[in-house]
Amino acid sequence: MFKIKVIDTLIGMCIGATLFFPFVGALNKPPSPYTDVEYEVSRNDIGYVINARFTKTACVFSDLDVLGTSLGYTRPMYWYDVQGEKGDREVGRHEFKLQVATNDTLSSIKVVTQHTCSGELVENVFLREDL
Repeated sequence: MFKIKVIDTLIGMCIGATLFFPFVGALNKPPSPYTDVEYEVSRNDIGYVINARFTKTACVFSDLDVLGTSLGYTRPMYWYDVQGEKGDREVGRHEFKLQVATNDTLSSIKVVTQHTCSGELVENVFLREDL
């Protein structure tokens, strides 16, 4: 009888751990400054154009970097917001159009942002596109 209770207890502990640990992982996940990201990357005579749409959360924007990879080397790219820099935006749905100026043919392009979410600095990859 004692063996059965030990086995039942161990099985219960395994089931509990299986259900509990994914929940803890979700709690420890850093907040996301945006959701529902959609984008297109296209080439033009200046370099590349990034059209993006996203839903901004309550985080406060601080920086955006565009990184380009060519011949295995990744470097910061010169870019500007075609619609004029907006800085931090209100919570809700937004879009932007970035022009990345380069004569190089890139193999990939990545947009990385920094936000402050609940007092914590969060750096996220907004988009990454293999070209």
